[in-house]
Parts: sequence; structure tokens; C-alpha cells
Amino acid sequence: MSDNFFYISILKHDCLNDLIEFSGKSRNFFLIIDLDSVVSEIQVEVSLKRARRRMENNSRVRELGPLVLMYISGQPQVGNGIKAAGISMRTSRAMIVYDERDELEKFLKEFQGMVEQILPSPLPHDNPAKDSEVFFAMSYVDFQP
Repeated sequence: MSDNFFYISILKHDCLNDLIEFSGKSRNFFLIIDLDSVVSEIQVEVSLKRARRRMENNSRVRELGPLVLMYISGQPQVGNGIKAAGISMRTSRAMIVYDERDELEKFLKEFQGMVEQILPSPLPHDNPAKDSEVFFAMSYVDFQP
């Protein structure tokens, strides 16, 4: 399983529900994250690792996407994690995390004219100034049942 990152601007907000629905129906892992909730690619990589580990250890949360959003946001409840890091009407830029390139290509074709790629990457790979805050919040999620 290989995680890849792709950055988009959301040009038309009337398609938000369709974007979310696409993510939920994807055959492979495909998650759309509000870019304003992320400080670095490392934060997302570590969130994915922690979420996968928690899934392997019988998490009460049965889907990987919401669990990743919980770790990214430092929110121990699914609904709060989705509100904090998921896309919404306030989202203008987003990060897509995906496993399979063909799924991304299908997404881009389906939403052509509604989203556009952001280049270069708007996120640093690492943000040491924010590490202690971000990883402390992730640990808080780890210690919740």
C-alpha cells in the first residue's frame, strides 16, 4: 500500500457532496483533507501509520478515512475529526491522499473544471516548529478508547 499526495483547489463548492461521495465509494483508499488543517506531509504520513495500527488493533472506528482525520486534527471523536479536517464549504484547497493512481485519474476526469491541481506542493515535507503540538494532539487520540 503506497500513499501518494495530490493537492487541489476547489473551484466550485456546489460539488462538495459529490467530492465526499467519491471518496467514500472509492475501491481503494482515497481521502480528501482540508489543506488548512495540515501543517506538513509528515503529519499526514504519521496519521496514516497510527490509524492503520489502530485498525489492526480492533478500533471501534471501522473506516480508515475518518480515523486519519481524527489523528490529523487531534480530535478523539469521529464527528469532531471530520469537522476539523474534512472538506466543507470553508475549504478552498485540499490534499488528496490515495493508494492507486487510476483512482486519482478517475477523480480528476469526473471533476474536471471543478477542481484544479496546485503546483508546487503547498506543504513542507516537515515542519519542526509545529511537531510537538501536532504529535501531542495525535497522542491524545491514541489514549482515547
